[in-house]
Amino acid sequence: MSDYTQEYLHTLFKYKDGKIYTKLNRSNAKVGKEAGWIGNKGYRLACINYKDVLTHKIIYAMHYGHVPQYIDHINGNKADNRIENLRETTISQNGCNQKVSKKNTSGCKNVSWNKTRNKWVVRIVFDSGKLKQWYVDDFEFAKLLAYEAREKYHREFACHV
Repeated sequence: MSDYTQEYLHTLFKYKDGKIYTKLNRSNAKVGKEAGWIGNKGYRLACINYKDVLTHKIIYAMHYGHVPQYIDHINGNKADNRIENLRETTISQNGCNQKVSKKNTSGCKNVSWNKTRNKWVVRIVFDSGKLKQWYVDDFEFAKLLAYEAREKYHREFACHV
């Protein structure tokens, strides 16, 4: 992606409301049509010089002239590529903004049952690998503790869903 200048991207695409539109006729891409397709991970991609590129990276580069290593969708919606929904992030911060895992059995992010202690455990990872954890008896208290820990340690990257 760093091979393409901001100026070059503006010759290929027009940005409007979180979408990019083709400015030049190229193979399957026609002028004025939304560029790209949805890939198997749910992100939209577009082709530049025979390379598949994530459209949120193209949009970020069109606005800021560079592409950071990690870009976060603030609202967690992979399809929402409005520039105001994209922010530069670290891998750790990006992980903080993820929704509850499908593997989660408690239904609450950062909360799980510890069979050995017969208690709920709240685990929060922050600052690239630091860990805090608490063992509590009450599930409602565990949910509250997890919420407050995300607010404190994940700050603006906290995701509670």
